[in-house]
Amino acid sequence: MTTSDQAHRSPAAGAGPPGTSTREQLPGGAPIKVLVVDDNDLVRDSLQRCCQVPGLQVVGTAGSAGTAFEAVVDLQPDVVLLDYRLGQDIGTDVAPELIARLPGVRVIIVTGSADHEIEAEARRVGCSGCVEKTMATGRVIPDLVKRAYSGELI
Repeated sequence: MTTSDQAHRSPAAGAGPPGTSTREQLPGGAPIKVLVVDDNDLVRDSLQRCCQVPGLQVVGTAGSAGTAFEAVVDLQPDVVLLDYRLGQDIGTDVAPELIARLPGVRVIIVTGSADHEIEAEARRVGCSGCVEKTMATGRVIPDLVKRAYSGELI
């Protein structure tokens, strides 16, 4: 099993030197827990970095559908950032199983193309929406995660 095939639990927020924690609570509650699922190590790391903002906590990462299924149960994220082309799997095929394993989880499909059919399929299978990888920046991703968490379709 390669590293990208294993689910990784993110280190606990606040584990670094004092004053370096990015974990902050939302008003009245804990941070939004995020699971990042992408088979590309660089993209997965980039998405993880985008989520290192107050109010969000990346609880883990996964590099395949199989590890994502395990991680969603073990880590109980609020929101999953899910790659559309996940190795041999397609994100819109994986998403319903993630939602079935953790009812209430919000899933955002992250795709490399601006395809309205992917967006429509994502909504049809219960995802909160889609974002293009080219738009997945440090400002856009946290906003989309927070909006999906609140129940908004994005």
